[in-house]
Amino acid sequence: MEFRRVFLLILGLYFLIDTVNSNHIHFWRRNEQYDNKIIANQFNITEEPLQAQSVTSCGRLCSNLRRSPAFSYMETFCYMYNSKPTDSDIFTTLGGAVYYSEEPNAKSIKGADKMYTYLDGVDLCVQVYSDWRNSTDAAEKCQSDGGHLITLDTTEKLHALSTFVLQKTLYQIGLEKTEGNWRWTRDNTLVFDPSLWYTNEPNGQNSSPPELCGGFCKCGGKPGIFDVPCNTPYPFICEY
Repeated sequence: MEFRRVFLLILGLYFLIDTVNSNHIHFWRRNEQYDNKIIANQFNITEEPLQAQSVTSCGRLCSNLRRSPAFSYMETFCYMYNSKPTDSDIFTTLGGAVYYSEEPNAKSIKGADKMYTYLDGVDLCVQVYSDWRNSTDAAEKCQSDGGHLITLDTTEKLHALSTFVLQKTLYQIGLEKTEGNWRWTRDNTLVFDPSLWYTNEPNGQNSSPPELCGGFCKCGGKPGIFDVPCNTPYPFICEY
């Protein structure tokens, strides 16, 4: 029995570490109706509770298993279930246990309806279009989806997107230079962070044609923003 407990503890730690890199499109919602209870007739995926240091850690374990849509948590014990409980289930009392169930993320559902991919780490629904369009035509296509050319205003967004696109390919994004300043087309009140430029960019203001729009590329092993001509066609990325 002692060996089994050690094994389950190690298994729990593995899932806790691995979930940091997982891509989940759900969130956990508290349901007090089932607090102080354990669902006995379907308890539980691992036969015994896993160890978790908090409710959040327990939720991460369940998310990573992908087969566990509900859990109860008490102190350091994480009880995971094969399905959400119903009134016909058999319950045992466990004072202090809190119950959570998995619910869809509304934004991810809306994006999925439009064939967009949800990037949960940065809360973005994105679509990468491989057909080549200039800035105006790309923006119109995004608008027809109900979205806009993507705003990449943080380092976290750059890195999240870099795992999702072709390397060494420039993509049109929602950035342009107007009245001498670089502005995001979705919200021109957002201050552009110069640290997002790729090395030695921008460098084309005096080119012919001038490079007054923004592009994104994972080039040379790192992501960054480039200046590109607005009328030159590129693949593009929409955000919903």
